[in-house]
Amino acid sequence: MFCTNRSRIRRGTVTVLVLTLMASALSTGVAGASRPAADKVDKAAVLRFGVPFEDQGGPFFDPNSPKATANPTPRLWLDLIYGTMIVETTDGKGAPGLATAWTAPDAQTVELTLRDGVKFSDGTPFNADAVVAAWTALINGNRPNKGTNGQSFVGVEKIADNKVRMKFNAPVAQNFINTDLKSANYLGVPSPAAAAKGNLDSAPLGAGPYLFDGYNTGKVVLKRNPDYYDKKLKTVGEIDYIDTPIGPPAVSALQAGTVDLIWSFPPDAVQTLQSSPGIEVYSAPSPRQFQLSLCPTQGVFANQKARQAMQYAIDRDAINEAALSGTGAPGTLILASNNPFYDKKLAKTVKYDPKKAKALLKEAGVAEGTKVTMLVPAQPPYDAMADVIQPQLEAVGLAPEITKTTSYATDAARLKPDMATVSLDPNLFNLVFKGENPLNFCAWNDPAVIAAMEATQDPTKSEADLKQAWADFQKIALEQSANIATNAQGVLAAYSDKVKNMTIVNAPYGPQLYGVYMTK
Repeated sequence: MFCTNRSRIRRGTVTVLVLTLMASALSTGVAGASRPAADKVDKAAVLRFGVPFEDQGGPFFDPNSPKATANPTPRLWLDLIYGTMIVETTDGKGAPGLATAWTAPDAQTVELTLRDGVKFSDGTPFNADAVVAAWTALINGNRPNKGTNGQSFVGVEKIADNKVRMKFNAPVAQNFINTDLKSANYLGVPSPAAAAKGNLDSAPLGAGPYLFDGYNTGKVVLKRNPDYYDKKLKTVGEIDYIDTPIGPPAVSALQAGTVDLIWSFPPDAVQTLQSSPGIEVYSAPSPRQFQLSLCPTQGVFANQKARQAMQYAIDRDAINEAALSGTGAPGTLILASNNPFYDKKLAKTVKYDPKKAKALLKEAGVAEGTKVTMLVPAQPPYDAMADVIQPQLEAVGLAPEITKTTSYATDAARLKPDMATVSLDPNLFNLVFKGENPLNFCAWNDPAVIAAMEATQDPTKSEADLKQAWADFQKIALEQSANIATNAQGVLAAYSDKVKNMTIVNAPYGPQLYGVYMTK
């Protein structure tokens, strides 16, 4: 099991990095941190990154592409080709990227100051005109899967050559700064000259640290951008993204040396990788949590007490040990324990107690042996979690009927199960509590919960008021128990010991390669 202190646990040639619970979705280190003096940087190195993308909709390279899918993998290269306004950091605050300053004057406005003197890789200037052109096309286009914040983005205007103002039709400004502006997933700004050609999906061109070199089925290639504005940034000569299925194939590819880095592997592979010479394994908690999403509008869990019973029926420690190999810190609140607004006192009000769960079910009028349908993605670790949860539900008198699916979103909408195993990030709370979607498949809406959630997204609140808003939201979410938090989703990465400065792993996107280098 992983310990929770900041340490390096060495087993032979394997190093396992483990961190204290942090107030971000991040791993250790700081982007661009100085390397040890003994490192001999291989400037011509090729980093081979094994990630799945062909069977998840295939790659796309235009941030505004109508081909964009829910597959998170393209962010891995979009961030590097186009650059990001804000560079993610381990403390979650972000560092200057293509923007040097950012602010939210109110809950529906963001203002950015752009970096002076930057040029796209074709030599044309990066400025407010380019940003306005790119984001106006995004707003007017049909790019899917922009997320809740992106759907609320309704306008952008030039204030000065190096300053733009963004407008939203919902109070998401601060959340937009904290999340979306740290990615080029849909906010990538291409060269206006390149965009005018209309072929960004085959010839993307931005102002990031890498240049697109080509795509052939199963392989995306980037090369270092020699004209990138940050001359001190450490990079590899080339990054090859190699299509590699999740799970055992990825583990085998890393062990065989056909790739240098993987991150899509189940927790049960940790011990296998730990015993492999020349491989480092990293695990850290993230704000993303595994949860049971319940259906509060019909069936068993339309009753609030029946939903609350699930808080006490689930043995989170057992899930961590048996399904997550110790990488998933148990938690009971809508926020993970590494969130700065996590309410420790409130968290202590819930604990594993099957007797209390049975009593609440009885009060709710749920008869012994009542069937509950459970939808489970047919992939690790969700399937393993379901195997642990099933006897826990049986122990409180329920009869779970489990459906494992390879098409979760479609089946959730079609079946509307009593419960489903999902993973949830705080950035997705707008989806969870508003309208019908895969995370709210029964279209549950509670005005009090929505109001409490929106209060947490108001950038005009004082620090004390914001802390209180998060406390109120956690309390009402726990009372309603539409989502039963079980465990933090630990982020995992494994890589050759020649790979250095692997500083940040974002769930569900994977390692941030900004500043990653390799030694000879």
